[in-house]
Amino acid sequence: MRHQAALVCLVGLFGSACDSEDPSPAASPDAGVTDSSDAEPPLDAAQDLPEDSPPDQSADAPFDEADAAEPLPSLERRTYAGLEGKRDYLLHRPAGPQDKPLVVVLHGCNQSAASFAKLTGFDLLAEEASFVAVFPEQSGQANPYLCWNWFLEDQQRRDVGEAAILHGIVGEVVAEGGIDPSRIYAIGLSAGGAMAVVLGTVFADVFAAVGTVEGCPFRGTPCLNEPSPLTGNELAQIAYSAMGAHARALPVFVVQGDADAVVKPANGDLVVEQWLGVADLADNGQLDGSVPRTPTTEQTQTAPGGKTYEILTYGEGESVWVLRWTVMGMAHAWSGGASGMLFSDPEGPDAARGAWDFFSKHVLP
Repeated sequence: MRHQAALVCLVGLFGSACDSEDPSPAASPDAGVTDSSDAEPPLDAAQDLPEDSPPDQSADAPFDEADAAEPLPSLERRTYAGLEGKRDYLLHRPAGPQDKPLVVVLHGCNQSAASFAKLTGFDLLAEEASFVAVFPEQSGQANPYLCWNWFLEDQQRRDVGEAAILHGIVGEVVAEGGIDPSRIYAIGLSAGGAMAVVLGTVFADVFAAVGTVEGCPFRGTPCLNEPSPLTGNELAQIAYSAMGAHARALPVFVVQGDADAVVKPANGDLVVEQWLGVADLADNGQLDGSVPRTPTTEQTQTAPGGKTYEILTYGEGESVWVLRWTVMGMAHAWSGGASGMLFSDPEGPDAARGAWDFFSKHVLP
């Protein structure tokens, strides 16, 4: 797939370069998304980067270097190197009983693993709730904006590319013992949220549930400032087919700000519709309305930080297919994150706790 440079300019990645007739070097046809790993195949060198940018921030200030400089004391920095490729990651493994759940936490563009751990508080929550937290880190050689390449089909495979690398990281941690393989989850922000959805799709036999905050449907490009032209049912068919022999209803936690100008709310609608459609297909291979598209319950609550949010639950008990939070007045940010950091809205409900509450109700069939 190819996205026009004009789309990227609207997102604000290239700042003043978009005001000129010539595209920036990163947006030119010769600019690519590549990886230095000899084992990982090269990506399409003609690919324009349809990635996101910090909310209400200049593209000239990519992320807070002070926040990203060092991992938090509770996190162990590691490097995974496998046949699929190579990536760094941070690991927090609480002491205590074995057979812990594992949560993969994926940062957004212009972020690092350490800064995202600090922003979300997932390492602290992991200690409190006794689950293992893994924070993979994108390589600047793979994407100059540190975005996960969720939009490239070469990166959505089980054998090579970024989805396979992330699965390899999970496998490395699981192989060390102490993990319950039926309780492995993934969540992320923006490009990280989109990649979490990719993981849940491609590795539906590994991830019990996934979450996406201001993310995109599986193969739901262009996303960003405009949603996919495909319908929710069409996207459901694509995801269901990509799941292959492991196709099933995948529980998905969706958080969307209604003031997000980067990944507009219509994309959140499509994520919900896609995974309700997959659940519909999973029982008999037909989109026959066996899974209702209307919410089972609707609530409105106010977060401690002051923002109001709507909670839509689709399904009941162990058959909750989708849980959606729509945060009123939230732009492109992680809801309930740390104060004073880019990509964070501390006034919203705590997305980390919401995700963990959702995940803890779901185990791999």
